[in-house]
Amino acid sequence: MTIFAAFLSNAVFSLIVGLACAAVLGPQEFGRFALGLAGATLAQGLAFDWLRLAAARFYSQEARARRPALRAGLDRGFLVAAAVVGLGALAGALAAPADLRGLIGAAGAMAILNGLNDYRAALARALFLDGVFLRLMLAKNAGALVCVIGAAMWTGRAESALAGAVVALAFALALARAALADP
Repeated sequence: MTIFAAFLSNAVFSLIVGLACAAVLGPQEFGRFALGLAGATLAQGLAFDWLRLAAARFYSQEARARRPALRAGLDRGFLVAAAVVGLGALAGALAAPADLRGLIGAAGAMAILNGLNDYRAALARALFLDGVFLRLMLAKNAGALVCVIGAAMWTGRAESALAGAVVALAFALALARAALADP
């Protein structure tokens, strides 16, 4: 039931944040926001989805206790993928027109942190830490409600709204860090 509640809250909060951003940003900036979000989602799926699936498939309490190299390998894999996404976003931002640089940078940061969030959520699920998983999802969603909509209202810019998502993800990850740390 906890997993279902987390997925349901994710869907509801995503809808609320999306509708609020559309109302606040207006058509042009919301279109830029949607493009940045789509780019971040594509980069995250290409770079990090394997990691989420590997954590769910191969990580467990037994693996945590007996094969610490597995988690170290997964963590290294995340770092390599994050470096590739970060360098790709940097190259894209440098090659893009000036008005798109911030959007590309924010989308790259969002892809990396959302990839880390999904990886950590998969670890929590693999370890049957339903409470940690639920807290991670609720903190991300509540943070997005405040940070994404707040940034959109404050600046009226798509880049700021995406940066708000980055802040919300960082906040959620910081809350769950201790519970998912391996010795």
